[in-house]
Amino acid sequence: MKITLLGSLGHINSYVIPELVKQGHQVTVVSHSDKHKKEIENLGAKAAIGSMQDAEFLTSAFQSADEVYLMLAGVNRDEDMIESARQQAIIFQTAIVNSGVKRVVDLSSVGADQGPEVGALYIYHIIEDVLKELDDVSYTFIRPTGFYNNLLSKITDIKASHAIFENRPATSTSIFVDPKDIADSVLEALLNPVIENSVMYVASDIVTGNELVKYISKKIDMPDLKWIEISDNEMQTRLGKVMPKSFATSFTNMYKAEGTSKFYADFYKNEPKLGIVKMSDFMNVFANAY
Repeated sequence: MKITLLGSLGHINSYVIPELVKQGHQVTVVSHSDKHKKEIENLGAKAAIGSMQDAEFLTSAFQSADEVYLMLAGVNRDEDMIESARQQAIIFQTAIVNSGVKRVVDLSSVGADQGPEVGALYIYHIIEDVLKELDDVSYTFIRPTGFYNNLLSKITDIKASHAIFENRPATSTSIFVDPKDIADSVLEALLNPVIENSVMYVASDIVTGNELVKYISKKIDMPDLKWIEISDNEMQTRLGKVMPKSFATSFTNMYKAEGTSKFYADFYKNEPKLGIVKMSDFMNVFANAY
């Protein structure tokens, strides 16, 4: 098959590209940076260098592809998060229609089934809705949970205060995922294309806040590490020191939503099988970063 991938040489594609090439597929990898061209070609794939905000360029990159894999490469902090996602979704839609692609695998997120109450994750709901408007195109939405690597942002507070600050209780559940497990699901969706539209949740391990504290405290030898529940206002103030106010509000709402029973309801309803990379495995990465 001819398959076009967004995501350049990111963590997920570092697994996906070699496997697709190994199985004999013609792979085109979209990257915004010309410096990645040689690396992509060394993996046996074709590089398409340009911006995914350019509908004409994407149309060209998607041309003659049997399948395309979509993902967001980040949101400009100077832009409105929601409007930026809406514009990107329309660009995706335009390129798919104009290129004649009939099969789409989209990297979405847990929470995409919900509304603005999930804060920053609402951008994935928007993108899914726009892609659902496509006629005669089958899609699979890959909905991973929170990335393990997001925990690395806690290191500063852990070092300074021996604490993890969250605007939800320590008894609440967090579900984490590793890029390797996401890549396995992406490959499954690409290599076993179906006509029916579908959703695939991806997760690696499930822990409560209290269990997370135990994992980290043991790994870095910090027996007094604690989980401190703070108010939404306190969380927004903390986040506002490192990101624009609108972003801080969106992420505060996202963290709050994660502590509700509704947040993971559709995840559990779909009964996904957990991947192979467990929290105990990730703790080695966390300790090295610490």
